[in-house]
Amino acid sequence: MSANLHHNNPPSGIIDSEDAIAAARLIAGELVPRQEELIAAFERWKETTSGLIADDILQTKSADFVKQLNSHVKAVEDSRKTTKEPVLDLSRAVDAVFKAVSDPLADAKMAVERSMTAYAQQKAREQQEAARRAAEEAAQRAREAAELAALEAEMLGDEAPAETPIAPEIAIPSNAEASRITSDHGVTASLRGKWVYEVVNSADVPRHLLMINDAAVKAAIKAGERNVPGLRIFQETKIGIR
Repeated sequence: MSANLHHNNPPSGIIDSEDAIAAARLIAGELVPRQEELIAAFERWKETTSGLIADDILQTKSADFVKQLNSHVKAVEDSRKTTKEPVLDLSRAVDAVFKAVSDPLADAKMAVERSMTAYAQQKAREQQEAARRAAEEAAQRAREAAELAALEAEMLGDEAPAETPIAPEIAIPSNAEASRITSDHGVTASLRGKWVYEVVNSADVPRHLLMINDAAVKAAIKAGERNVPGLRIFQETKIGIR
């Protein structure tokens, strides 16, 4: 049921990463001269202001400068997206091709595992119940033997036995032990435990385990909500350049 697929190794050079990076560097290189001009201007701005603006004239000039910085940042970002999009499209197309092969296999695997899990659970229950019954029966036999020994001693006028029969210890197998199988090919399968959870009453969940729905809160604020219990909604002011 297995196959040697080494002869199906993908051909090299489907995507020439060096060419792609070289193209990106070429396009980015066209943006560098303007970047260097703006960074030099920023250094002069720092020397002039020491990071502090004291009057409207410098505030106005700084606004013009931020506008220029924003403009070039946008140009760089637009170039990045334009350069990267064909690679992303190709990546998505490749993913879709392989997904069409892997998805049916994953579905088949899940279906087989569901059946195996159901069988293993039933097998574990039966073996554990059998072990419990055996332990109860052994304990019962030990009790009966002790009672019989005491009765015989009483009838014979002897002292009661110093030692009473002890039931043999019969361990209850774990889920893994009770369900474990090994195939002819050496594959083993057994039940494995994993702790998971489901919410049955969100009001009872401790606060430190809860998380704010950031997107929902921001949407509510954008819609005009200003009074939410437990939240302080306020305006955070920041300079805006248009």
